[in-house]
Amino acid sequence: DNWNRSMTLISEQSLYCKVVHADDWLFPNCLSEMVSLAEDNPSVAIVGSYRLEEESVSLDGLKYPSTCVSGRDMLRRRFLGGADLFGSPTSIMYRSDEVRAREQFYNPSNLHADTEICYEILREKDFGFVHQVLTFTRRHNETTSTYARRMQTYMPSDLKMLKTYGPLVLDKREFRTAFNRRLRNYYRMMGHRLLRFRRADNRAFWGEFWAYHAAALKEVGESFSRWRVARGSLHALYRAFLSKIHYE
Repeated sequence: DNWNRSMTLISEQSLYCKVVHADDWLFPNCLSEMVSLAEDNPSVAIVGSYRLEEESVSLDGLKYPSTCVSGRDMLRRRFLGGADLFGSPTSIMYRSDEVRAREQFYNPSNLHADTEICYEILREKDFGFVHQVLTFTRRHNETTSTYARRMQTYMPSDLKMLKTYGPLVLDKREFRTAFNRRLRNYYRMMGHRLLRFRRADNRAFWGEFWAYHAAALKEVGESFSRWRVARGSLHALYRAFLSKIHYE
């Protein structure tokens, strides 16, 4: 695929690799700030920063002045409810050695391969963070990210990452608690979508939606439960009822 082909074209002499999506851009000091942090911290394999996402600043979940965090601590934070700090490939910089060490840097079968590779690298290496806004990300309706939001692919991907890497950084109780919480929220999302399905015109899309999530659950060893989807719908109705009472 084009992503992996492009990653094989980096110079053999390069020390760092910076991806920039066509619709995104970097602030003038992005490369100098990220490289400087990586040079000061040889154990760091991925460097991130704050991101301007259209008109909002995001990726701001790391407390100042933390600039270097153990990769496994990063995974623990994420699995235990911490904010996403990876964003998109535009948001981060890799050490080139990590790119060259893999025949296929991005997993072609995973829509969220850019997140998966961060988890894979941080099993052994550390994460660096520059507390400045260094990148800009634009959103368009035609992008893969829009498809991911419509299909809600982020939740099953997060569940799969937890199933794969969680046991490396969490004890059994922490893992089971984190897994059950994500699974419960996953079904609540589907339950909320079920209410929208009743008003939807595009039945082909909804057929694809349910098939996708049934397959995603099977991939992490779970069976699709219509009962749990129905409970998710009841939860959505209950929250809507409470919200209506509050505003009245």
